[in-house]
Amino acid sequence: MKNDAVYLHHIHAYFRVDLFIVWDTAQSDLPHLKHQIEQLLEEMGENDCKV
Repeated sequence: MKNDAVYLHHIHAYFRVDLFIVWDTAQSDLPHLKHQIEQLLEEMGENDCKV
């Protein structure tokens, strides 16, 4: 019975969202990703490449 409870705890804890990690990612990683995407779009525009 105890193993079932531990299993269920781990399964449900897996889906929890750590808001600190989400906020940290949004603040630190997304601006860099945005810049990379903008550069790629510019390069694609220069080569007349359609998406």
